Amino acid sequence: MSKVEEYKRKLEEYEKKIEEEAKLFNIDEFLADSEALKEKYVEGLGIIKYKRLNFGEMASLSEKYGNDRVEFSCQVVAKMLSKADPNVTVEKFKRLPPDVAVKIINVLIPELGAGFLQATEKP
Repeated sequence: MSKVEEYKRKLEEYEKKIEEEAKLFNIDEFLADSEALKEKYVEGLGIIKYKRLNFGEMASLSEKYGNDRVEFSCQVVAKMLSKADPNVTVEKFKRLPPDVAVKIINVLIPELGAGFLQATEKP
C-alpha cells in the first residue's frame, strides 16, 4: 500500500469516526448536566463537591468582578462550591490559607472552559 493510499484510508476512517460521534445539539442535555453534582480530588485536601455555573451566573460575576482577577476567581469558585454546599460562602473561602484556596482554584477554574476567562477580560 502506498503512502497516499494509507493516508487516504486513515482520513476515511477518521471521517467515519467523526460522523458516528456527531449528534444533534440538545440544550436540555447540557442544562441537566449543568445542575449535576460533581466531585474533584484536590491533592492534600480530598474530594470537593461542586456544581458548574451557568453562563448567566458567569456573566454576572464577570461584570461585577472582571477587573480583579483574584476577586473574580474567589467569587466563581465560592459560588461553584456553595451550589453543592450552602455552608460555603465567599467570606469563608477568602479566609482559607492561600495555598489551600489556590489548590481549589487551580482544580475548579479549568471546569469553566479554557476560553472563558480570556473572553471575559476587559480591554
